[in-house]
Amino acid sequence: MDNAELDGIKEAVLAHELLHAVWQREKSWTKDELEPLLRDVYAWNKEELADHMKSYDEGNFVDELHSVIGTQVDPARLPLRLRDHYASYFKNHAKIVAYFNQYNNKFVVLKKDMDSLSDSIAKNKDEIEKRTQQYRRDSQKLNDDIDVFNNRAANGFYSNRSYQFNIDRQELVQRQHAVDAQYDRLSGLVDDTNRQVDEYNNKLAESNELYRSINSKIKKIDRVSK
Repeated sequence: MDNAELDGIKEAVLAHELLHAVWQREKSWTKDELEPLLRDVYAWNKEELADHMKSYDEGNFVDELHSVIGTQVDPARLPLRLRDHYASYFKNHAKIVAYFNQYNNKFVVLKKDMDSLSDSIAKNKDEIEKRTQQYRRDSQKLNDDIDVFNNRAANGFYSNRSYQFNIDRQELVQRQHAVDAQYDRLSGLVDDTNRQVDEYNNKLAESNELYRSINSKIKKIDRVSK
């Protein structure tokens, strides 16, 4: 499936695979020189790179890090030695990173939106639970008090207490309005949360569709031989 939002992915993946081949062919002393620099860059950009790198064990970590930094980190943010290293393989290193950002930014925005929605939904669910329990307690107490009031009225308790009848009735009416308002606010929160759940699911479906598009595009790319 062709997806214009993923323009740049073929170029970024090819560059990534090229750097794997480069690393495999590097002399051991060159790797020893570059590794601490790569780890320093990783430490400086851990927030952006940690999620990708967490699945790599120590045996493959530096190899993958070499490709990730070379395709995802702006060369202007690299030590001069690393800039020179990558420049020997890319005529325009900044353009390679731009290819990655071109398609990755869509995922960054989607993830940020989904994380925000997830946090909001979780908070709303807790609030809904608290409000529901409070509403049930208040409505049950009101119903019990209405039963008492109706029984008193039916049994003549208010026969000579019309003033008290009006006071008690007005209090119950006001409480009924308050409980009704509770219900309306609770219903509004439930509706809002349901809308957020729908929005989250839509974004999840959009993200999954983009990943399917990525898989489709990557399958057309032959891995660079080492």
